[in-house]
Amino acid sequence: MNIRFLKFILYRSLFLSWASQQKFRGGSKVSVLVPLLGVTIGVTAFFVVLSIMNGFVLNIQENLLRFTPDIQIEPIHKFETIPILSETISRIKKMSTEITSLAGVVKGNVVLQSNNRVVTGDLIGVDFQDPLNILNFVHSEKGISVLNKKLPSPWIENSKNFRTIILGESLMSDLNIQLNNNITLVSTDLEGSENSTFGPMQMPVIIAGSISSGQFIFDRKTAIVSIETANEFLNTQGTWNSFFVQIKNVMNALEICKKINPQLNALHLVAIPWTEQNKTLLSALKLEHYGMSFVMAMILLVGCFSITISLLLSVKRKSKEMAILKSLGLSQNNLFQIYFYQGAVIGFFGVLFGLIFGGGLLYIVSHYTIPLITSQYSNATMPISINVTEVILISIGSFFMATFAAIWPAIEVKKLNIIDILNIRN
Repeated sequence: MNIRFLKFILYRSLFLSWASQQKFRGGSKVSVLVPLLGVTIGVTAFFVVLSIMNGFVLNIQENLLRFTPDIQIEPIHKFETIPILSETISRIKKMSTEITSLAGVVKGNVVLQSNNRVVTGDLIGVDFQDPLNILNFVHSEKGISVLNKKLPSPWIENSKNFRTIILGESLMSDLNIQLNNNITLVSTDLEGSENSTFGPMQMPVIIAGSISSGQFIFDRKTAIVSIETANEFLNTQGTWNSFFVQIKNVMNALEICKKINPQLNALHLVAIPWTEQNKTLLSALKLEHYGMSFVMAMILLVGCFSITISLLLSVKRKSKEMAILKSLGLSQNNLFQIYFYQGAVIGFFGVLFGLIFGGGLLYIVSHYTIPLITSQYSNATMPISINVTEVILISIGSFFMATFAAIWPAIEVKKLNIIDILNIRN
């Protein structure tokens, strides 16, 4: 059979019948329009939901990285410390060209006292000698270098110089204090304190800055000081607890850790990526991503199933036409091809329109504020992230699903018996 003739029949089935004046022309339109809309809506929903979901995950990751180092290096044995040696830092930096910044850290528990209010918190002493700022969420009018200075209190006449501290905004609210106010740090470790005979270690400090990481619990517990202040207060002179490491691409943290860990083991250290520190949350987000993908795939499958139903109705409605074509010389395979290619064409244009409409919706939600939706995010507009690989997989998968949905109607049209169909007595 001439291929051009098959193309004409296919073109007539999909388009020319729309303009015909037949009694059942509405049925022809429905057999094409309904499945086309089903595939288009399915692809649009799949594309939009996954892009918004990816943007949501990236938004959470960015917030996590605001208060979590890309990589944290700590002793293999939990309660050991790391001697403060410049050669240790230089040796670690040489382990990977991906490392851009590294800072020694001392951590401990602390009680913060202001007037009649007492709050417990986590004290973090950071060595800020590295030119890049590890803690990019810290805000201070005088800059982060203010932690290496001593400042007088503007609230005390003839004040002496106090060591400085940066607190979380929620912690400052709990203590009912403001910038440049004085507070007292009280040690929780009596055994490690040199003043244990007379009571816990106490140190007056002045608030030089605030933290706003977007994480309420973190902002309510964290107090940052210089490494010298932390060592003196915690009585850990000459040691670090761990290192905060910043790398070029945070997504390569796990691979970098695997690469440098054999070398770090010789120093009795281990590198932990930020993904491991937030493993539970990231695993939940990945599971949610898979679950959302499954739901969208089911919606798309329903849309493709409408192709099967519409084409089956078309086979019944056009049985006489198919019987006449078969009597004129079309083979069963030719009839099969007509309906099979209808599913392929509907799938192709459904995917195309779905990507166009989905792209338009994503542009709107990423550039304009939508009440009751974008207000739930920290951004003014909804975060969007389009994964090209996912878009390609969605497009190819949708096309093949739509094509395969036409196989059943194509098989049914092959079974038509032209003698029974055309032997009709009026």
